[in-house]
Order: sequence, then structure tokens, then C-alpha cells
Amino acid sequence: MLEIIKSWSTPMLRRNRIFQNHEELVELGRSHTAEDDKQNNRFINGTPFMDNPIIDELKEWLLQSAFDVASQSNNWDRAYTPELADIWSWSSTDYDNLLHGHHNCSWSGIYCLEEGNSSVEGYNGSTIMFSPLPWGGYSDPGNLFLEKQFLHWHHLGKGDLLLFPSYVRHSAKYKGTDPRTIIAFNITFK
Repeated sequence: MLEIIKSWSTPMLRRNRIFQNHEELVELGRSHTAEDDKQNNRFINGTPFMDNPIIDELKEWLLQSAFDVASQSNNWDRAYTPELADIWSWSSTDYDNLLHGHHNCSWSGIYCLEEGNSSVEGYNGSTIMFSPLPWGGYSDPGNLFLEKQFLHWHHLGKGDLLLFPSYVRHSAKYKGTDPRTIIAFNITFK
């Protein structure tokens, strides 16, 4: 199912798919995060994570999903080719990924392998998307609706994909007893 969420005149895509080799993907995501902990849990193009055949089917689906949302959003009359700029994994029982955006790419995404379990209330275990619209000006009851639309919380379950334009700032925080494992990536178009 293709769900394109349009907020702030910014499309985001949500899809769900669990692959037959899901447990292998989880193990890969956990092991590569642990191996690269000193380098911010990140694997960039050309590393064994990017070239591992275990993620080939997942990569094809991620690229097709990016093409679907970008072509629909742009009303393309010709085909552009999506390419993974980089891909990495996070797996942890306690992390705080502070507010940030992604540069030198047009789309970014998060694919959830394990959602973990939340040990505190609030947005724990969610990815929060922040509106690209400016906020902080004059406020009264006439524009109170803006505050409610400034943030989007996305709790991703097993197999959920969230795809968004790379300029959209976002953050995530998780504390639980079971690991939350995700694969994150950036995409460019040629």
C-alpha cells in the first residue's frame, strides 16, 4: 500500500513490507551497528553493509518506493534513476538522535526492523518530523492550529518505511529493554 502524507506542502511516504529474510536483516542491522559504534553507527557507500546481498531485495524496494513518491510528487514525464547515496543501521536500547537534516541528497528514509518497547511515555520510539515552515513568530488563538501541525510523530512498527525529503529536520529518541533496530538511508536521482 502506498500512503503519501502531504503536510506543509511536503510529501512523505509510508509503506510496510516484511521481507522473507527479515531475521537476517535484523542480525545484520544489529551486528553492523555494534561494529561501527565508534563511527556514529554509520555505513557509507562502498562498505560491506552497502554491498551485502542480504539487503539487495530491501534496497530495490527502497529505491522503487523513492521513485514512486518522487515521480508522483513531481509529475515526471520521464524516468529518473534513484540511487542510494548511503545506508546505515542503528540498533540500541538507549539512544537520542538529536534534531538534524540530511545534506547532498533529495530523499531520506527509515526502515524499521525492530520497534523495541518503550519504557517511558511520550514520543519514545518515534521519529519526529519538524515542519520546514518557519515557526516562532506572532501567536494567538487565530493561528494556534499551526502549533499542532508543526510536528509529525511517526511510531514505526516492524516493516514500516518512512520516506521524506531530506531537508525535513527530524529527531528520534528511544529507551527500552529490547533493541530498536532501523536501517536509514539517503537517495539521490540521476
